[in-house]
Amino acid sequence: MDYSQIKIPAAPRIAKELLTQLEQSEVSFRAIAKTVEFDPGLVASVLRLANSAVYGANAPTSDIAIALGRIGTENIRQICAEHIKNTAFPAETLLKGLEWKSLWEHSALAGIIANRIAKATCEAKRISAIQIGSLFQNIGYFVLGQSEQKLLSYLLGECGNRKTDLVQLEEGLGFDLHESIAQKVLTEWNFPISATSVARYHESTKRSTLPALSANMLKSVICGATANQLAQRMRPPIPYFPKPYKVPESHWQLLSLSEEKGLQIAHESSRFLQATRV
Repeated sequence: MDYSQIKIPAAPRIAKELLTQLEQSEVSFRAIAKTVEFDPGLVASVLRLANSAVYGANAPTSDIAIALGRIGTENIRQICAEHIKNTAFPAETLLKGLEWKSLWEHSALAGIIANRIAKATCEAKRISAIQIGSLFQNIGYFVLGQSEQKLLSYLLGECGNRKTDLVQLEEGLGFDLHESIAQKVLTEWNFPISATSVARYHESTKRSTLPALSANMLKSVICGATANQLAQRMRPPIPYFPKPYKVPESHWQLLSLSEEKGLQIAHESSRFLQATRV
């Protein structure tokens, strides 16, 4: 698969707001990062460029403020203009069964929840990687929708035939396609391995399903997996996607967080997304 041409739409309102901020006499990259940080399309464009051979191949970052500072205001303007011009979701006329806008909103919400859980439970230096990995949990489906439409159409058809969801279908066929694609895409885009791992293992429902990971990496992955499930609970069901499971008690213990507090974070994050989305 060719990942170089993969495009994730951005919310036009956010891109336009970012352009307005860039017109100010003094531009704070840390301030404008707060405008960008939960939009999958803008984040993808900014980090891909910032971690490219031209700007930061030797020191990949998941910190959006650092990435914005690397690429500079002119590149940011060009990214915004491109997203304002191209707002369509992938293959939306060919694969109507998969609701791309709902998938985008789920990704954004997972990123918001992961950010807030990470701030409450993890070291500050790990927050951005957890957030970014969660934001791109579903990028595998965007890739399939743009590069492998026949394969995705086949998978959706099999979901209907077998009366199952995409994740269970992948397990039944003996692979974890969308997760492995997420890993390959983010690796090719030179994202930090910590963010890539969070995206790679976001469907892990039990710690025993994970490979050997360091304690810090395991906590990051569990944070992302928990954010994924909480995001599913906050959103209307997406066709072909699994119903959310109850987050295992072992996850809450590892995060040193109560389920009640996790649900509170999820509800607050959902309200934040509703207030800021287009």
